[in-house]
Amino acid sequence: MKSILFSLLFIVVVFSSCQPVHYIPNMHNIPVLTQKGEGAISVGISGGGLQPVSQINLQTSYLLTNHFALKTTSSLHDLVISSNDNIVSRSKAQRHQLGFGYLFSDPIGNSSKDNYIGHVGIWGITGIGNINNYSESQGELSANMFLLGINPTFSISRNFFSASLSTKFFHLRYNKIEGDLLFGGNNEIDFLSQRKNNFIVEPALTMRAGLKKLKFVWQFLYSNNLSYGNERQPTRNFSFGLTYNFLTRKKKFL
Repeated sequence: MKSILFSLLFIVVVFSSCQPVHYIPNMHNIPVLTQKGEGAISVGISGGGLQPVSQINLQTSYLLTNHFALKTTSSLHDLVISSNDNIVSRSKAQRHQLGFGYLFSDPIGNSSKDNYIGHVGIWGITGIGNINNYSESQGELSANMFLLGINPTFSISRNFFSASLSTKFFHLRYNKIEGDLLFGGNNEIDFLSQRKNNFIVEPALTMRAGLKKLKFVWQFLYSNNLSYGNERQPTRNFSFGLTYNFLTRKKKFL
């Protein structure tokens, strides 16, 4: 069942070379929530960049009070890569993030809270994950990941449309780097071991449109590794998905 799901969700990508990918940006989770008991569930597919990748993203968010909220993001991909010489490689990764933040929502101008709202959020985020790169002729590399950072967000929303700006600033660390993968005649395990600690900045633009509770989502993201450059990661990420907002208690604004 798992292999069937991946076959449906992920495309086969043709590279002119099978360069390992150590980090893949994932879709930003930007809750547009206004009151205690409100939450959202989103699913999206991401791809794009100089080295195309496709991944699935599952996101949740929930307002614990009128201001304090939790959010989760899980991202994974499993891609088979074929070169022009029919050398098969495989790239697999998963990452799971947890965020805790403060949200402030307020009407803009004379509009009602229901109709036109500005949202400002500041989030602390942390996450764990792993990567695995395999080439049938060059070997294999696996590593665990840990990240810690902040994620400010700003959104403007109506009932049927919202636009958001967000940025993630985070430290990404690799550990348990194992394997025997070679790339260009060099040991890729040594390469990654010398680049364990990375500081990454990712700005993003997100648009939502649709019904009041169910909307389509588009997102463009740029990722920049300030520590070592983007040699082993895509720099751009395009995402598309659906988000559903729900309320677990009777609506009431104080």
